[in-house]
Amino acid sequence: MTDVPAGNNDSTTYSTVFDIQKMDASSSVYLSESQDQLAIEEPLEILLQVKDRKAFSIGITMRTPGEDLDLITGLLFSEGIIKQYSDIHSIDFTGPITENYGLKNQALVKIDSDQPLDEKKFQRYFLTTSSCGICGKTAIETLALLHCPEFEASKPSIESDTLFQLSATLKKQQVQFSTTGGQHAVGLYKSSGELMLVREDIGRHNAMDKLIGSLLRTGFNDFTTSLLCLSGRASFELVQKALMANIPFIAAVGAPSSLSVELARKHNMTLVGFLKNYSYNVYSGSQRLIEEQGCQRTSVNCLAEKA
Repeated sequence: MTDVPAGNNDSTTYSTVFDIQKMDASSSVYLSESQDQLAIEEPLEILLQVKDRKAFSIGITMRTPGEDLDLITGLLFSEGIIKQYSDIHSIDFTGPITENYGLKNQALVKIDSDQPLDEKKFQRYFLTTSSCGICGKTAIETLALLHCPEFEASKPSIESDTLFQLSATLKKQQVQFSTTGGQHAVGLYKSSGELMLVREDIGRHNAMDKLIGSLLRTGFNDFTTSLLCLSGRASFELVQKALMANIPFIAAVGAPSSLSVELARKHNMTLVGFLKNYSYNVYSGSQRLIEEQGCQRTSVNCLAEKA
């Protein structure tokens, strides 16, 4: 790895201040001068080079900068391009440094791989936006998983009271969201409810890649007994990325999509949505949930699951 520009590797450079005009109908002064702190959104183009072959672009993602090494590692892993962090030979940030944020918006990733990589197979034929990482793919067939995990039927198991606490714990760790209101969060937990790591980004898929990439870079690679908590909805791509990392359990504050439920059921993943501090819906994998005897707090709202 070469020297990384400060803006690409400093997790504190996630927001910036804009001068604005604020409207308040309850005030005697309807329109006033003010300031607002906003999440930074910048493009990052990722170029891939396999050994001494010609580099090619695999796409552009709109991200909140600051944890780009984690983001790139997680993205390459979730796309099946690498299997572990050691597959990456180097990451070089290229191009001019941006005037505002002191970062570079292009990264050349060199990987050591003996397997033949088809450029057309891995190249993304779309601009990855900050709201969805796979919106531009042309056919549903391109969403096929590169990895099909086999999960133990009842592991990890988690008690409902523990599950109820996850969203509140995650919210307390959402430093960027509390400042800007503009970032999604993903948290990884042990089945005991202990928080292991949180990552935020303006794109929910980027937050997931940052979390997975950060752990891979520290040598952590056993996700099979852990669970994810998402600050928003559970989209297909987040379920796909979790499956690529062998994560068997997702709990989301928001709703899942139809495709994410179908994918979770296909792979025996537990998928929980509309998680609150007193209720949730179970869309798949209810066998991993433990109801405490005599618990009067709530009952599990388990939707009918297809056989």
